[in-house]
Amino acid sequence: MSASGRILAELRRNRRPMRFLGASGQLGYGIPTPAFNAGLARMPDLIGCDMGSIDIGPTYLGKGEMATSPEATRRDLRKVLQGARSIDVPLVIGSAGSAGAGPHLDATLELIRDIARADGLSFRMAVIRADWSSPAAIQRARPAPASRRTVSPKTAMAMSGAMAWRSGSSASRAAIRASASSSRPK
Repeated sequence: MSASGRILAELRRNRRPMRFLGASGQLGYGIPTPAFNAGLARMPDLIGCDMGSIDIGPTYLGKGEMATSPEATRRDLRKVLQGARSIDVPLVIGSAGSAGAGPHLDATLELIRDIARADGLSFRMAVIRADWSSPAAIQRARPAPASRRTVSPKTAMAMSGAMAWRSGSSASRAAIRASASSSRPK
């Protein structure tokens, strides 16, 4: 069973509040070891940290570079990875690589994989990309074939329309209005 599955099962069984450890607001700026170890001793259900909680401005996002040095980032990533694995809890990292765009995420994933390989760590990893293009996001929100549908076509169309509405032209908005009005029950 995964760490997440084990924790959720325990929470359902024991009906207790979840415990979170906020390890860092900016990985790469240092994590005080005594404070982190004290947090681990409290047996959190999840360790969370961010890699972009400071206002670094647009430069790093535009250049695709991290705001922190690779050595400092590796040091902090190693600490939180080893901490999470030592107590078998999930680790959640936000805004990967300072700005969270594709190049930042890819660099962070490379560091995580290098650390895991060097330290003999084993875990499952989920990755959520946040820099989809508008057409890709709209395509992913379109209704799935009936055999794979997890939401109703009406809900999927509403999601698709809302996404297109935010990013689309006035012509696409008019098309969405027309589509929505023609699909309403009479």
